[in-house]
Amino acid sequence: MILRRITEHVKAQNWFAVGIDFIIVVVGVFIGIQVANWNDVRSAMKAERTYLLEMRAEVAANNIVVGDIRDLAFITVEAGERSLAFLEQDQPCTQNCWRLLVDFFHASQVAVAPVSLSVFEEIQRQGLPSSERIKDAMKTYFVGTGSRAAIFQTLPAYRETVRGLIPVDAQRYLWRDCHNNDDGVEEYITDCPAAISEDEASEILEHIRSHEALHQQLTYWIGTNLLDIGSNENQIEMGNAVIDAIDFELGGKQ
Repeated sequence: MILRRITEHVKAQNWFAVGIDFIIVVVGVFIGIQVANWNDVRSAMKAERTYLLEMRAEVAANNIVVGDIRDLAFITVEAGERSLAFLEQDQPCTQNCWRLLVDFFHASQVAVAPVSLSVFEEIQRQGLPSSERIKDAMKTYFVGTGSRAAIFQTLPAYRETVRGLIPVDAQRYLWRDCHNNDDGVEEYITDCPAAISEDEASEILEHIRSHEALHQQLTYWIGTNLLDIGSNENQIEMGNAVIDAIDFELGGKQ
């Protein structure tokens, strides 16, 4: 309709009206472009918000997993220290021998559950996030996850040694009654019922103590778990920093 009106004004040589019509066309096109750009920006912001919420959920879930692993590492260290105390004394076990055998068993456990980074990686592929605060927190978190994974690239020598010294029948009871893995969630049961006599447990413990390299292997493994506990705490802290950065960013974009 505007084109027909311009044509009529040109035929009538009403140049003022032609100028007005031209301005109307230009302004209309400009507004149309701006509206389209605004819609694109709004759509991009909405998509980024969705990604950030998904990443927040991913990091929060990772923190739960890492917290569980940290708690298991505490059990491993405590069991290892009790086992180490027995190795450093000269007297055979006379009481609570099954409980001490459980300690040697739990001291050999390795709790590793890789964190999920699928949303994290997808956000990076999308060139997001736009927030520098979140970017910095993400970079630190990513480096932290890689650092912890390097701790358990190889299984400890203590694990192989001590499990080679515990008879199969005893290990059958230890796995059945003293360890649980329900839907991927591990549990080290420290108060599991005795499955063999105290004399049998004491004999196994003396066999374990007779292995010369075991003391050094256990000492090294306890130290590694102490390092892992610190790494777990750091990873949770870095995860919380990502969550806080996302909450801060989204707090102004409700």
